[in-house]
Amino acid sequence: MKYLLQLIKLEVREYKQRRAIPWLMWNIWIDRNKFLFEGLVPNALGVVQKSLEEAENWFQAQACDTQEEDQQKKMEVARKKGWKCPLPKWKKCNIGFCWSKKEKMVGAAWVLRAERGVVILHSRRLFSQMENLDHAKFSVLSWAIESLAFHRQVKVVFTFSDLSVVEMINNPIRWPAFSHVSSALLAILSTIKEWKLVFEFQVANRGAFLIAQSALHPSFAQSYVARGPPLWLYELFDVERTLTSL
Repeated sequence: MKYLLQLIKLEVREYKQRRAIPWLMWNIWIDRNKFLFEGLVPNALGVVQKSLEEAENWFQAQACDTQEEDQQKKMEVARKKGWKCPLPKWKKCNIGFCWSKKEKMVGAAWVLRAERGVVILHSRRLFSQMENLDHAKFSVLSWAIESLAFHRQVKVVFTFSDLSVVEMINNPIRWPAFSHVSSALLAILSTIKEWKLVFEFQVANRGAFLIAQSALHPSFAQSYVARGPPLWLYELFDVERTLTSL
């Protein structure tokens, strides 16, 4: 036993042999009792082989458990960072934009989804003559809000991936330089019965951003409104919907 305990401390031993020492000690103790009380002579090589196999099986089982836990953790991280459902009876409108400084254009999109993540409507539009980023953001936001008001939507949570704009609307007193803009946007929002405007990172707003980005491509510059998600992003929206139900 003393010899085995010393082996545990030796890094020169082969890894699989060293990690099997606890099983080897246990099996030696069992065979020792069999020899003392039953007179059975142990097979030294058999004890070693059995210990190695038991150790290998145990570590393989632990590896499988670890992989499963890691996968579950990854799914949980994706769920927390990704798209989140609104409260019951509410809808969520993700607003995306992609500005081209060189072309002075901004691609815009909004995606309206039900409380369980099902896409109800989505829309895309291209704005031109956008001289600066602030002008682009305000134009996209006002267009999205007006669109939802036109479609007679109520209880809508609007999400936007620009914290300063969200703060400007929710706390206009702190942004006196933009009071004319916040007043105009609040006036549009007042046409919607029950609304909220919240900030979300772009990782939780990928679908709307990708649709907005596509508007900058010459082949996809036309504006439209359609039911459900775009076919080329169906899988993305379906995965996000599935993750929210886990």
